[in-house]
Amino acid sequence: MLRSGITVFLDPVVHALWRYPETVGNLADLVTSICYLFYCLDLEFFRVAFTTHNKYLLFAPIVTLLGIYDTRGLPGSGLTNAIQNFINKSNLPSDLVEISILDALNSIFAHDAVFTDIVCQLHEDNNWEIYLEEEFKGRIALSQSGSGLKTVMSVLACLILVPHLEEKPLSQYVFGFEELENNIHPALLRRLNDYIYNAAIEHDFTYVLTTHSNVLIDQFSKQSDAQIVHVTLVDSVANCTTANTYIENNGILDDLDVRASDLLQANGIIWVEGPSDRIYLNAWISLWGNGELKEGTHYQIIFYGGRLLSHLNAEAPEDVDSGISILNTNRNAIMLIDSDKRTRQTPINGTKQRIRDEFAAMDAHCWITKGREIENYIPESVVNDFLGVENSGQVDRYASFFEYLDNISAGEGTKYSAKKPLLAEKLAPHMTMANLSGILDMNENMNTVCDTIRSWNS
Repeated sequence: MLRSGITVFLDPVVHALWRYPETVGNLADLVTSICYLFYCLDLEFFRVAFTTHNKYLLFAPIVTLLGIYDTRGLPGSGLTNAIQNFINKSNLPSDLVEISILDALNSIFAHDAVFTDIVCQLHEDNNWEIYLEEEFKGRIALSQSGSGLKTVMSVLACLILVPHLEEKPLSQYVFGFEELENNIHPALLRRLNDYIYNAAIEHDFTYVLTTHSNVLIDQFSKQSDAQIVHVTLVDSVANCTTANTYIENNGILDDLDVRASDLLQANGIIWVEGPSDRIYLNAWISLWGNGELKEGTHYQIIFYGGRLLSHLNAEAPEDVDSGISILNTNRNAIMLIDSDKRTRQTPINGTKQRIRDEFAAMDAHCWITKGREIENYIPESVVNDFLGVENSGQVDRYASFFEYLDNISAGEGTKYSAKKPLLAEKLAPHMTMANLSGILDMNENMNTVCDTIRSWNS
């Protein structure tokens, strides 16, 4: 029923369901219906995430027809034979294992492990064993490793080895994965899904997930080319509902009993005074992060609203006698504060000094602007482009940026002084690393901000 040229990999249990449907009744119909759905939509799903309360709706990173899952039904034995064949047989390219899978493993396990080699050895009982050579640990048998590593190896075998064996491009495949989150650390799961997703984008293939993981639901809810389909079982009837809105996505999390306190909200929070600061900072993070760091995925920006800063506290929640603990919102935090200094001699006020000291005590980054406000980082060239002038001169470190604009073009600063977000949206597209890097302490702080965000997501 699937479109010609498309291959679907399903768990052997599902094949058994279709062979012996009397054992499962409506379950086989449910699985068949999903495949029919692909056919009807002509694969317009693209990357798709399924969440289900029905544990028997199975898709898995196991290839049955090609022997990666052994006919004896021994988990992993077929995977081992497939890898040893690629390493040892002259008619198969060993670099797909020794280079491609090895590089992918190190990408997915970044910061957790460094693998230097993949080898296979034959035991005395004539069974092959996969060994991974790990830096500082030596050679470790895959059979003695955690289930998470075995899952990753199975996925990589599907994506890298199978297309070569079948002599088909990845674009002709639909992959089905069942609950990849089982026995996988959330950070590893996020990197594994990033790898699959990026491969799907690069090679134009489709994959389907069943999951109960808030990590995967969170990732897919932010992807415009993904759909989350909520599968519920009511009175022995499976109902599928596409989650298109924030509220519908929250409904899935409610059904899974996922709570904000479990998630600790975003991976990290950046506190800024208001909307214009957010616009500038997002633009700068995009530049210094090479477009890889995204708000809503890697960090979240929250407004503290100027004078409300005095009510915030960066000490441990149990040590806070008054005010709101920043760490209660998220343990990963960055703070961006205008110094409001009018001259070099103007002191930083007591609240800002307290926040800076509390952030330093928890080894977190508090960026108090080196100039008067965040607008004092705006380069001369950006102002020239915006106003269509030449030689406007760089705004002074302690000057009012809006008075500076008025001096260049009468009334321009006054017009935008109450419309800072609008001005930020007009100026941000003109900003580059080249014209920003030399302004005050911009380069130093942005490197720290981006390094910190990456550490939150590693």
